Amino acid sequence: MGGILVKGDEVELVSTKAEKAVYAPERYVMCQDTGGQYLPRCNFYVLPYRFSECIDCTYDKDLLADARKYYGESAKLEKGLIAIPRGPWHRLGHIDAIRYRRRGYLKGSYEHVFVGDVRVDECKSPHAFRIVLPKACVANERGFVKP
Repeated sequence: MGGILVKGDEVELVSTKAEKAVYAPERYVMCQDTGGQYLPRCNFYVLPYRFSECIDCTYDKDLLADARKYYGESAKLEKGLIAIPRGPWHRLGHIDAIRYRRRGYLKGSYEHVFVGDVRVDECKSPHAFRIVLPKACVANERGFVKP
């Protein structure tokens, strides 16, 4: 099964061809549906995140396993709220790299240069970006692997 896992914040979408970058607003996160249950597994979303007080939190076991692999066994996990836009989506352009901050045992600032152009779409309400990777993408506990 799985679910939607936050993979980073302080996201910057980089296009060297356009010689500019798009910086996600504060409190935006980058997330992925690791099992492809709700959203295509190779689409990443950059959108607003809100921490949620959770008294009786339950997590899907596959999502919890993915989170433990990504953040580390001893990481304190938190639950939050995101709103996945259904559209309309408009093509913003292409990026050839992404920069983001990762938390957990591999915390730090990362940059991944994509092999080939990667499409980015934008939705105005609620505001979000969608990074569309090829269906054969590999993104796991190490982060972006392919393309």
